[in-house]
Amino acid sequence: MDYQLSELGFLHSPWFHDGGLTSIAVADDVVNLGLKTVDDQHFSLTLCDTVAFVANDFQLGNIVSDIRLSTGTDVTRDRLAALYPSPHQSAAKDFHDAYRKAMDDKREEILIGKLVLFELTSSYGCEIAALCKKVSISR
Repeated sequence: MDYQLSELGFLHSPWFHDGGLTSIAVADDVVNLGLKTVDDQHFSLTLCDTVAFVANDFQLGNIVSDIRLSTGTDVTRDRLAALYPSPHQSAAKDFHDAYRKAMDDKREEILIGKLVLFELTSSYGCEIAALCKKVSISR
């Protein structure tokens, strides 16, 4: 099924604002998210060839605020922080240099369209960040 994004990469068709995240299933590098709209239409959103995934605070009744997909665009290191936390401030400079290089490499892969940064923010409950090669939505 085709989906539509706003000019800033926010998913607006199908529209999940105030809908819910109902499930998370992970098998190898494929992540399936169960989502429902505010009018109770159910969808499956699939992240294929996932290279990084973090989901925090999954609860009963997760309410979606926004879903954003970024590819072919520059993203800040801060937007990757949930996936790749920085070294402790007291870590040696070499670790900080290697971290910055790794983040810049991931940012470049997003910029050239090799990876998609997926971000689900919530009004209540689970927040998700992921890096994958492809996103698809089905009913």
